[in-house]
Amino acid sequence: MESEDMRKGAGSASAAAASEGDRQVVLEQQVICRGGELGCEWRGVVGDTEEHERVCDVLRVERPLRELHGRVRELSQMVADSRELLVACTEQLAVERRSRQVLERAAAELLARLESLEVRERAIQERETAERERQAREREEREQAERKIDSDLLSAADAQVVLQWVQEARRGEESVPKFTLLFKGSQDGFRAATFHERCDKRGATLTVVKSSAGRVCGGYTPVSWHFSDGCGADITGTSFLFSASWSGASARLSSL
Repeated sequence: MESEDMRKGAGSASAAAASEGDRQVVLEQQVICRGGELGCEWRGVVGDTEEHERVCDVLRVERPLRELHGRVRELSQMVADSRELLVACTEQLAVERRSRQVLERAAAELLARLESLEVRERAIQERETAERERQAREREEREQAERKIDSDLLSAADAQVVLQWVQEARRGEESVPKFTLLFKGSQDGFRAATFHERCDKRGATLTVVKSSAGRVCGGYTPVSWHFSDGCGADITGTSFLFSASWSGASARLSSL
């Protein structure tokens, strides 16, 4: 018979062997969950599905949340970039608006200056035109005064006819003959010496006389008067005599 100690020792060895076998079974029953796309690395005993499912459920929720957070970060960065771009565009628009306002003011000032210059130029042109017209009127008045025969013996109609004859006699030497009063008997007297003193060597002359019978006549000659006993001759053949009446009828008598 085996002794009691031997039975106890054998029992202890069997228990130890049994305990070692149990651990081996437990170790063999442990599994690792790779979780597929979820990335679950749960480590536990087969059959403990509740803990495993809880871990995987958490992972199923966390993964889209992480993706969502990543997308939110991307969108936040896009919003920040857009905000910066918007600020830059706003500043650029403000600069362009100020530049446009400056250009508009400059254009308005330039237009105002141009209008002022145009007004000033028109005023200058008007003054110049008025001055030219005034000078033309004065020149015409002087020419008319110079063309006028200063004689109380000829009517206006007779004077115009005589002027036309004188112009024809001058053969276009001047466009308009000019007259200067040299001698007037009613104011200078009728002395021959006074006549020659004023009229000799003065070039072409027009003489108008009135007879005691009231007849008005006269003559034109391009030959100067001179005091001498002889008579001068007109080699041009343009001298003429004329008669006039107060009725406005004039007659050219002849060419001398």
